Formats: sequence, C-alpha cells, structure tokens
Amino acid sequence: KYSGERFSHLIKENGHAQDSEMTTRITFFLLFLGLFCTTFSFPLRAITVNNEKQTFASNYPQVVPGGSLAVKAVFVNDLKATTSLDYSNYRVEFSGVSGTLRAAAGASAASGQLMTFSGNVGPFPNTPSVVPLFATLLDGAGATVGSLNTSAEVSCRANGGFCGAQSFFLNNTCTTTDYSSCHYSIDGCVTSSCDSTIGICTSTQVASPPTGCDRCIKCEDYNQCTGRECGTDGCGGSCGTCTQGLNCNAEGRCITSNANGTCSNPIKILQGLSDLSGVHYFEGNTSGGFHSHTVPCNAGSTSKEQIFSFTIPAGKTYGADIRVYGFDTVLDVRKDSCFGTLVACNDDGTPPATFGSRVAKMLTEGTYIVTAKGYDTTPENEGPFTLRISLRPNCVPKCNSLFCGDDECGGSCGECADGETCGPLSRCISSTCQKNCTDNECGFDGCGGFCGSCTSPTLCNLESNKCELFPATCDGLAPVCTGCNATQFCGADCKCHGVNDPLPDLYTEQSTLGAEVFFDQDTFSNKSCAVKEGCVSGSGLRRLMRFTVYSGNQGQAAATYGKPDARPDLFSYSPCHGHFHFDDFALYSLLNADGTTLVTHGRKQGYCILDGSRRQDGPVDCVGTYTCNNQGISPGWADAYTYDLDCQWIDITDVPAGNYTLMVDINPKRKIMESDYSNNKASVSVVIPPWNKSTTESSNKPDAVPVATTSKVSGSTQLFVQFSCVLAIAVALIF
Repeated sequence: KYSGERFSHLIKENGHAQDSEMTTRITFFLLFLGLFCTTFSFPLRAITVNNEKQTFASNYPQVVPGGSLAVKAVFVNDLKATTSLDYSNYRVEFSGVSGTLRAAAGASAASGQLMTFSGNVGPFPNTPSVVPLFATLLDGAGATVGSLNTSAEVSCRANGGFCGAQSFFLNNTCTTTDYSSCHYSIDGCVTSSCDSTIGICTSTQVASPPTGCDRCIKCEDYNQCTGRECGTDGCGGSCGTCTQGLNCNAEGRCITSNANGTCSNPIKILQGLSDLSGVHYFEGNTSGGFHSHTVPCNAGSTSKEQIFSFTIPAGKTYGADIRVYGFDTVLDVRKDSCFGTLVACNDDGTPPATFGSRVAKMLTEGTYIVTAKGYDTTPENEGPFTLRISLRPNCVPKCNSLFCGDDECGGSCGECADGETCGPLSRCISSTCQKNCTDNECGFDGCGGFCGSCTSPTLCNLESNKCELFPATCDGLAPVCTGCNATQFCGADCKCHGVNDPLPDLYTEQSTLGAEVFFDQDTFSNKSCAVKEGCVSGSGLRRLMRFTVYSGNQGQAAATYGKPDARPDLFSYSPCHGHFHFDDFALYSLLNADGTTLVTHGRKQGYCILDGSRRQDGPVDCVGTYTCNNQGISPGWADAYTYDLDCQWIDITDVPAGNYTLMVDINPKRKIMESDYSNNKASVSVVIPPWNKSTTESSNKPDAVPVATTSKVSGSTQLFVQFSCVLAIAVALIF
C-alpha cells in the first residue's frame, strides 16, 4: 500500500559573502548537509573521468582503485568592475587525496566570466569506497579565498558502463567477470535488452519457452478476460474500460444502470439544509456497486464504487474536509459529474489513517460528486464504509495529521468516543488511561507516551519492547569487510559477496516521474505533522509541487527491510504520525533548468515500502510478496508513492516561476545492498507557473508540463559540491 509521508526542506537562495582579500563579490553556492547556514549548490556542467565522459549518471564521479582523476574547477567571477581579474597565480589545493589545480598562463576573467583551474587529483585509495575530497582555493599570496568539500567514488565500475561484462574488486584487484547487469536471458525463458544510457533492463518472453519456464510466462496469459469487456483481469490489470455513461457489472459487461449510487443516479446528501456548516456522517456500501470510471490517484483499479452528490448554494463558499474509511479506500471529488472537473483525489490520508482517504479543499457554489471506492478488487477492499464531511464557511479545516482537537475553523478535527479524550498529539486516548510498562525497557506505555529510552549503542526493538544491540552500523559509502576470499567482493552492507550472488538492483522510474508532476496549494496548522516533521517549511498557506515516484527492483533478489517495529536500525517511529518512517530511502531535489544549481530539496520518509506494482514480465511473480508489516520490493516489482499522498511534495512557496529540473535519488546512503547504484537517479524538466494566491490550484491540473530528459540526470553526469559557510565562490568541479 502506498501510504506514507515525505520530508521536504526548503533551501532559500539569498545572500552573498564579501571577499576581504579581493575586494570582489563572488556568488556562493552550498549544498545543505546538516549545516545551519544559508545554503546553495553548484553541480557539474559536465563530467569526464580521466578524459572519458561517463555514459550515464552515477552518484559520484568514478575512478579505479589507485587511479587518478583529471579535474577541472570552474569559478564565477562576480566582480562588479570594468577591469578583468588576473587569476593566473591562483591555485586549488586538495587534501585527503593529493592534487593541485592551476590556471593557464595569463588567465584572466571579466566580471561574470568563468575562472578555470585544471590538474590531476590522486592517487586514490586502493580499495573501493566513496572518498571525501577537501579543496582549498588560494590566491597568489597563498591566502585562503575559499574551500569546498565533495566526493569521488573508487570503483572497478569506472572501467566500463552498466551494460556488458562487469568488473569487481576481487583479491585486491579489479577483475572482469561474465556477470551481466541484465540477467534475465540466462534462464532461457526471456530475452533481455540493456540500455546503458539510463541503466535499465527490459525483457521479452521467448516465442517457445522451454520446460520449466512457468514463472516467466506473462501474468496476462493467465488473465480472466475471456468473455469480459471490462473489470479486473485477475493480474492487477483491466479487461477494458466502459464508455462514459456505462457501468461495469460483476460479469465484466458494460451496462446502463440507474441504480442508486451510480454516476447517473448519485445518492443525494445534505439536502434541505439552509446552512451546511458542521460535521455530517453517512454510511455507504460498495458491495452491490459497479465500476464506471477510473480515478487519477489510482488509475489502475477497477474496483466497485458508490457515488454521492451535494450542492453548495449560490453565493456560498465552504471549506471541506471529506473522509472515507472502513477499508482500503480511494476518494475522488469532482464538480458537476463523475467526469467533470477534478477537485481532488486521494488514496491515503491522515486522518483517517488505516488506509482511509481524505480531501481538504475550498468549495464554491455548485454541485459536487463524491466517489468512494476500494483501492483494488480484493474482497477485503469492498463493503461498508463511513463518509464524513465537515464543512466550515470560508475556511478549510486544518486537520492534516490531527485526529481530534481544534480545526482552526471553529470546529473539531475529530470526535473522540465515550470514555476518551483528545491527547497531546491530537489523538484520542482513554480518559482513565493507565500506563503499562511492566517488564518493558522501552516502547509504548499505552497512553500515547513511552516507557523509557535506550542508551547507545542499543536501540529499542518495539516488537519486544527491549533495548537490543543490533549489528554494527555499516557505512555503505565506505564499507569494510573481513574474511572475503579471492572470489568475493566487499559489498555496501559490509558483507562478502560472490560475483554471481543474487542481489537487488533498485532504480527510479523516469517515465512515471515525467508523467505526474502537478501543483497544489494547502494551508497547514502549526500543529500538523507536515510542519513538525519538515514536509513544509512553515505553517499557513503553502504552495506544493506534487509528483509520483516509482522505485523499482530489476535485480535478481528482493530488497528486504523486514518488520518496522523490529528494525530500529532502518526505521524511526514518528510520534506525530503514529507510525514508522524508513530512514533515508530517497532524496528529492529541485534544480535550476540546466541542473547546475540546487534550489530546494527534501527526502522521502517512507511508511510502507512494498510490492505495489508489477513492472516487468520476466521471471517475476505475478502476485506481490511484501506488505506494510513485512516490507521490501520483489524483483520485477516497484514501490509507488503517488502524488496525492500526504507529504509527497516539495514546498515551492518561495520558489519563483520558471524552468526547473526535478531529480529523485533512491537509496542515496546505500543502506540497502545492490548490484549497481549508478541507475538510482532520474530527473525531469518542469515549468513552475506564476502563483496566483487568490485562485485555487488543483493537484490534478498539470499547470507545468513535465518533459522527461533523455538521461537519468538532466544533461551529463552531475556532482553536487559542498562549501563551507564562509565561502564566497561559485565552483564547478569537472572530472
């Protein structure tokens, strides 16, 4: 299930530093990595490794063990003067890895022009790792002008690209093997193709599969579409869609129906009321319903639905908080008809949580259609449900993540049952709650609090409520292994692996990212989790850029994460949201149009990482394995976080209109061992339109048309450099 929150942190572009030595003002960029200062970044315009251009984006520029890099540093002269600056005696010195970059003889740059330094850096260490590079810019007198921190990766993969024979660090040397990144063809059931520009494998079933190929036969070959023109195919797909005005019945036939609760005859609610203010409850049931139309936040579902309608009187405006819950629901709100203007669509909302759905929007006069349906066609996702509609005059209830308490519109975010009271986290708890921490070293006390905390290095296993010592944390960027034999390499999990050991290979699906980038605005209370956990950078009205991210696994093994409450080394409990977040699963960045400057960034806080969508027809299972209780991604499957989910956005309130690049990087800290990390990024170009705060933007409207780039990172491979808070230089490093 694709329910979860995301963390978004806005980095504002303001301020310049004054160079005391040069009496010049030089623009300064800094990538924020935990420093409390104004932050910017300046990534590479181009990258070469020892004068060989990278074939596609990797997390870091790569160099073979013991090798050197040809490096070029580019500075922007922002001197407001009529004369050029002679920088021929300036230099860039590296520490950690030795190297000096120098300018060309007689080099000078006028205001706004680039200053270029070139040279070699190395040798690098003899074992694979991500190596920090610390560089200092010195003027002609040897005085420090600025400094920067960046990284390069020591890897045998620097010898070749994604496709073809792969090189591994075996027995203290890079050894070329017969390992294939696109492995599916080895079983004889399918043929595979490899795209080195984006690091993606595709597979096609062979015409006459040999014996033993049951698992590689397409799921669609087992579908249930014989004699059906609509409805589910039994494999997560559809047998077809009925034309507008028809409904799909249980037999998979498109029929005309005027039954109560259909598009042609929605259940009319809120009738006969002179004032719609207040909270209204309605009971529904999808069991006897039909499927008439798909909804954008769950376009693949053909589940049954029940449809309601109500009218906002002429001259009236109400803020609406609409919720549907009872099973795994999807909520769609439109104006005028089932096929009218989309107001909002939601798959999961908090509240109501437990896979319920919620929409909060301002509604003007007119008729609104509310469609309640299940997430999929499984029996557990249909049946009785509750529809809750809270309407407040000219005020949208601010209940994001709040289950009870003040909605800041004169009402309540939820009603507690008899014997309950609204607790400090805006959740209902027992009025006579008695804490229960008997035999518990840590964990929940049953009253919204905790029994205690664990001392380092132990962590709280919330399954046993005991402080336990988990395996030593492995630095995936600089792993250390012991005991590897001559045929094994040291993985990012600090374990020894054979060349042909089955491993996952995660990737970011660029086509979906390019298709679903939308804009929205919402108002947040300072009590909401979105504010407390940094999904937005402030309370009040915020502008959001929403997008959908599919994180796929094209490897030979599952990426496994386990039970969140038993893996405190991977998951952190969020008291505000009341569930776990996977730490550092993905990083989101908004760059300028050419991908050379960081504007704002965020990171994904995954709630459920699971088999949400089958993405390949190779030797993969037709039915997903991993769920919210046992998390992971099977080979051939993808986890999906759709644009409608809470916190699945970047806060762009302070970002001006214009052309930008959205980039997604999954598993950036390599907490999950993979066979390849160079295909974890994807990017698309987006156009942010001007923001008119007096109008209501809707997340269903693609105000900016996203354009997918041809490589996983816009342009050539890019590297973000980190500067100190006192640096006053814009730098690009070109390897």
